[in-house]
Amino acid sequence: MENSRNVVIGLVILLVLVVAGAIWLGRGDEANRQTGAANQPGANGQGASGGDATVTVNDQFPGQIVYLSNLSLPTGGWVVIHEDGGGAPGAVVGQKYFSASDRVGVINLNQTTINGRRYWAMVHTDNGDGIFDPTVDLPAQNAVGENVMVGFNVTTTLPENKG
Repeated sequence: MENSRNVVIGLVILLVLVVAGAIWLGRGDEANRQTGAANQPGANGQGASGGDATVTVNDQFPGQIVYLSNLSLPTGGWVVIHEDGGGAPGAVVGQKYFSASDRVGVINLNQTTINGRRYWAMVHTDNGDGIFDPTVDLPAQNAVGENVMVGFNVTTTLPENKG
């Protein structure tokens, strides 16, 4: 009887620890999960929203991958990475289609990002063919007609996040 009681107590403690750990991991580092309005300038953890679509991108290390730290595309769509073209999105350097159930993402680029430069993540609609074509898969817009996009910097000196 004593052994079964100890097992139950142990299982309850384990369950509490698992739930607490899940809550702690789910909250993340709040300083790096800011979500704001479209075109919001600023530092680390920038986000953009439009209608119900949102994308958040932290500053990145140079390379051929961009990590999306938060994503919500209720009807699915494209996230397109652009070079900076004088303070606005320029040439496309990569894109990926995300479904409505995706919450984070990784985009493989067709060229390496460069330290010290700025890039843009822009949400685009999909015309249903599953092939990105910027002439028909147009930028998603927020309630005031602004493109849903966020700028981010590429740098080798990102702060270390510790849990």
